[in-house]
Amino acid sequence: MEGFDFFPVSSVHDEAWLQNLPIPQNVPLQAGTDNPSSFTDPMPNTEHFIPSVQEQNLHPHIPPHYGATYDQPSYSESLQAQQVQLEVLRETRRIRELELQIAEEKRHESEARLREREADVALAEAQIKLRTMEMSRHSSFQDLSGFAPSQAPDGRFAQHFESSPSTDDASGPSSDSATWLDPSLSGMMFPDYFTPDTSAFPSLTPAASDPSPSGPSTSSHLDVGGPSDQLFVSLAPPSDPSCPRKPRRTQVSNSRKKGTRAVDECDAFCNQCNKFIAKLLLRGSQEELDVSYDLYYRCSTCAPIGHGTSTRKRANEPDDTASPTICDVCNRIQGFGGFNAKDSRTILAFAVEVVCASCSDKYRRCTNCGGGSSRGGIGKWRCKELFEDDRKTCGLSHARLGGRDMELAVWEIPTELPGRQDLPLVIDAIENLWHEHVVARMGVPEVLEYQSVRNYEDIKAKILDLHFPGRSLFTDQVPIPGRRLFTALTWAKIRARRDKSKPQWARSRPQDKSINEWVAYNTRRSNVLYPANSLLCGVWIAEWNIVDRTLLMGTVCMFDYLDVEDRSAYSFEEFLYRILCEIRQHNSRHPEDPWHPPEHLWAAIKSNPYSLRMRLVETLERRLGFMPVEEYITRYPGARHEMFTANSASLAKAVDDRLSVDNKEMTIIVKYIGVSSLENLERKKAARLAKPHKTEAKFV
Repeated sequence: MEGFDFFPVSSVHDEAWLQNLPIPQNVPLQAGTDNPSSFTDPMPNTEHFIPSVQEQNLHPHIPPHYGATYDQPSYSESLQAQQVQLEVLRETRRIRELELQIAEEKRHESEARLREREADVALAEAQIKLRTMEMSRHSSFQDLSGFAPSQAPDGRFAQHFESSPSTDDASGPSSDSATWLDPSLSGMMFPDYFTPDTSAFPSLTPAASDPSPSGPSTSSHLDVGGPSDQLFVSLAPPSDPSCPRKPRRTQVSNSRKKGTRAVDECDAFCNQCNKFIAKLLLRGSQEELDVSYDLYYRCSTCAPIGHGTSTRKRANEPDDTASPTICDVCNRIQGFGGFNAKDSRTILAFAVEVVCASCSDKYRRCTNCGGGSSRGGIGKWRCKELFEDDRKTCGLSHARLGGRDMELAVWEIPTELPGRQDLPLVIDAIENLWHEHVVARMGVPEVLEYQSVRNYEDIKAKILDLHFPGRSLFTDQVPIPGRRLFTALTWAKIRARRDKSKPQWARSRPQDKSINEWVAYNTRRSNVLYPANSLLCGVWIAEWNIVDRTLLMGTVCMFDYLDVEDRSAYSFEEFLYRILCEIRQHNSRHPEDPWHPPEHLWAAIKSNPYSLRMRLVETLERRLGFMPVEEYITRYPGARHEMFTANSASLAKAVDDRLSVDNKEMTIIVKYIGVSSLENLERKKAARLAKPHKTEAKFV
């Protein structure tokens, strides 16, 4: 009877309500009975189920004889819990509907602002077109009138742009123009709505303007003799900090992919002390740069670091005047400031690159060196001494090696190079390659601003004048018993920049290349010391100690981090191939004195400065498995410290004799290469040559 709680019956109608109850026709048998005779059994005593009179008075809405079978409190709690859950779901739905409604309103508002912005841009473009037409009409009328502007009646043509009121004035168009124009032609050729708004153009005379309350104004002097979209202004620091300054447009590039991109250049001065802070390079489209704004900057002296905080989430936003002004070249804070749009509805969408005064005098950007960022220009900043005759590209080689034809040759220096006529040319080529490598690595702001070498003169005096390491090994080296000194030279064929023909290596199938002729997919094994029409691109030196079974390797162009190239691996394989071939020949001739392949590969590094050396050492340890010599000796008991010193190899001695700009000692790292065999090396090279290289897809 618990299911009838939803229909309470008063005690007055109990009998009628019970009489109307349906009587079941098929009553199931009691559990454990086999025939209907069990219905005649006496009913059990149910008096303890009948409520007393006091209980009926307490619950008058419950019918008698049935009140004891109800579980009213537990069901009410369940019902209340369901009602609360239902209300929570309804409230959640109402909240979600409100959120959707708010999002829809924001979307409509943003669309309205976008339409308003598009309308403003269209109106501004229309005004510019009208002003351009009016200026062309004035110039054509001047040619037809037959007299110069200085000969105009009343002599007021020279002051026309300076004294003409704006069209927004209630007095209407300028009366000065009507003074010298013919009234009959003025009404017919120049309607009132073609009268130029001269307030939008700066004056032709250097007159001071009223200071802007939010910062310096952007008005400037207009050179009417040049194009209408080019502004040339004088950026000498004015005497008044509030004097207006306008950027000059120095470069316009037309790109089919990105559209027309322009570059404006302006100088940022402190608004309090008038100190020059930095040069600002503004990059954007013509529409993004042709907006009205004010520059507001303060130097580090007038606004010390930490004086305020910026609310911008993204750095270098032009309209954030509280953000620090960080030089994009040296990454130092020069002050605080930014741009203020004169129209609050205008969004400054151009990118700003900051170059401080020191970096402007010290560096220039090379557009051919690659690199750059979305905010800055394309190229790398390098020492200004590398740029000749105000060129935009530095004097370093910008040859892209890529998939060129190359050749590699291994020579034993003491026995195969002396007396060769091409040896001086090879030494000069090595010197030029090392010179460019050092300047390219160290003549950049990342090194000169934070290392012991501060400028190009320091690089030249402390490093370049010492010549490349190991130069003496090529000129006055004599054979040493028990040692072999090799060099591996990699040459790339010179190729015209516009030459799109297929290189020689791409004309042979990978499966047709043999290990006796090819070192890599585009590199042949050579026996020419100085090949014609070629560019030296890799120099490695190795010294093999036969008794100690060590192999010392070094290069005149020590690579930087993330610059471990395949050519270094090819040179190492060629060294090992040459050594294994000599071991086979010696063991066949002298079986009583067998030679064994080298087991310990080590490097002696003394790069300048010390921080660059540590970065190189960390790369070799992390990527190639080298370890410091002290740790290596503890791990491999067969290795001794005397095997890895400056006196154990001529190359290590030449490196250790060089002066260091920071007086740091030579760093030695070692790697265990195990026992190598000529068969395994040939099998590995054959598998690599048979595999198509990804570069070959360009020439299919």
